Amino acid sequence: MNIICLHNSVFIRRLFCFYLLSLFAVCNVYCQTDSFSNKNIIEIARAISSEEDDADIEELYNQLIDLWNNPININTANAEELSKIPFLNEFQIFSIIEQRKKSGNYLSLFELIYLGGFDKQTCQWLSNFLMVGKGVEFVSRKFKSSVLTLVESNFENDQLSGLPFKLRVKNKSSVGKLSFGFTAENDKNERFFNNPNSLGFDFYSGYLQFENKNSVFRKIIIGDYHVAIGQGCSLWTPYSFGKGNSAINISKKGDGVKKYSSSDENRFFRGIAVSLKSGILNTNIFVSYRLLDASLNESMSEPTVKSFLVDGNHITQSQIDNKDRVGEILYGVNSYLSVSKFKVGVSGYKLHYNNVLVPDKEGVLYSDNFGFSSYFNLWFKKFTLSGEVAFDRKMHLSTIVNSNYKLFDGLILASFYRYYSSYYWAQYSNAISENSENVNEKGFYFGAKYSPLPNWDINVYSDFFNFRRPQFQTNQPSSGNELLLYVEGKKVFGGQLLLKYKQEQKENVNNIDTLSINNQVTIIKRQVVARYSVRLSEKFKYQTSFSLSFYSQQNNSCTNGVLFYNELFYNNSLFALSSRLTLFDISDWENRLYTYEYAPLYVFSSALNYGEGAKIYFNFSTTLYKNIDIWAKYSHIATFKNGVGSSIEHRNIVILQLRYKF
Repeated sequence: MNIICLHNSVFIRRLFCFYLLSLFAVCNVYCQTDSFSNKNIIEIARAISSEEDDADIEELYNQLIDLWNNPININTANAEELSKIPFLNEFQIFSIIEQRKKSGNYLSLFELIYLGGFDKQTCQWLSNFLMVGKGVEFVSRKFKSSVLTLVESNFENDQLSGLPFKLRVKNKSSVGKLSFGFTAENDKNERFFNNPNSLGFDFYSGYLQFENKNSVFRKIIIGDYHVAIGQGCSLWTPYSFGKGNSAINISKKGDGVKKYSSSDENRFFRGIAVSLKSGILNTNIFVSYRLLDASLNESMSEPTVKSFLVDGNHITQSQIDNKDRVGEILYGVNSYLSVSKFKVGVSGYKLHYNNVLVPDKEGVLYSDNFGFSSYFNLWFKKFTLSGEVAFDRKMHLSTIVNSNYKLFDGLILASFYRYYSSYYWAQYSNAISENSENVNEKGFYFGAKYSPLPNWDINVYSDFFNFRRPQFQTNQPSSGNELLLYVEGKKVFGGQLLLKYKQEQKENVNNIDTLSINNQVTIIKRQVVARYSVRLSEKFKYQTSFSLSFYSQQNNSCTNGVLFYNELFYNNSLFALSSRLTLFDISDWENRLYTYEYAPLYVFSSALNYGEGAKIYFNFSTTLYKNIDIWAKYSHIATFKNGVGSSIEHRNIVILQLRYKF
């Protein structure tokens, strides 16, 4: 194993000294102050997702913001409504409902502390998304609306004809049971009010939703929407949790159809969706027509899709030519029966591509695809079971079975079996998987969450998987495993301590021995993270983090990476300010490290760090006249380039955002 060192730069060493000095100073300040819990929604999103994953979690952030704006009444909510809160597990949901049946309505959310499985932090999180109301919910008829405008620029002159910065406008409005909104976005260098965007922005999205919980027509959505069914084996367009820091939250909570309000240009449907309810029978019906970006092979008798393009960029002439090349028609239905401890459902859909052929996983060209599935959920006091079975048009199978068992208060066990056929093909499946697609995989997962002491949680899981045919970076069947240990202490010297160890072992093609037929080797990735945050006073909070990564390939030396940062938060009645200094020395791409960064509202990012360098950013936010909010972020990244004539590359990024509420 190589010894990690910060080399090649006196500047890095000086910053490291500053890091140590600031840490020492903060420790001295802490001795004279008290701490208290933080209810920041970004902290919650960060805690319940996986930081090293490069997935876009804007949808998760939007979901939490929507719940914060429209809290759920704990005294009327059923299991389906409570399952919208992503960090609640099945046992917690069951306990909330059973205690309400036994003792009547809740008077305070902090009554949950006396139920098994709830600690003070969870109750504080829930206070953002739950309310204590009477039996009959009041629906405000007052018109509420907000318009949010974002501008982002890195000040680099690319000498292209498009807009020299990123521009986004987002609106959300509601009156009574009606809500509507739109998103318009132009990435940097995309043309604005110029061909091919003669109507202004490059991307538009919008929705109109009517929702009435007491009607047969519970929800009607016109415009853009999500579909989330079962465990994601067949249809699941929104953000999806993978294997994260919580070892037991592996079962998905499909909630049918819901409005789409994000800026991702791909994973959503466009058309009309209706949600119906009659007694214990629930039905979702949806129809969608969208235009997709695609690269086509037009040398054949019928145009054939070489690849669907999902980056959303329309800057170069080639990207512009490939925009909206393929029309996609999709329609489907989902019905399920739901009672207090049991849910069973079926779904089916038909998909058609206009005037093109698309290769499936076996290389067969087609223009139509369909899929159907059946799923179930069972809830008992100490045991839950859920699963789904899905088939594509060739009857290839995809199936999942999850189970959780509460051995006693403080220990919950979880298991998860998955099987995705070697050629299963469902374009909008999004089940838990080792890879980005649900195909060619079989695996078994075992996890546990143990709370040995108050304010201490230990999460651990092991996952074993294999691939029955060659896939990316392999030339024959392969296998692997993954291990996670995640320890959280909520009151360590008045703050929160997080310790994490993750190891992943896989088989990959040997990039050095490229001549051998059987040249697969075992690779091992390891990551260690230690993070500590503390409330220094009513106005100050401090956070520090240290990460190590190691990558080794069979019979070759180990490479590594290191990253650490200090962050300070300040807020008062007038404004909020935060600043982070990050130092990193990461030897290669395989050791890349991700860190969540705080940013303006709805701009939630997992920053990728690679190479050697430093980054500093400042966040500022304030409210003017009660209805105008302003956010600003400035980032400076210095990356060191080695080789003949070493140099430092500097980048600056500024984000400005304004929201007007009326």
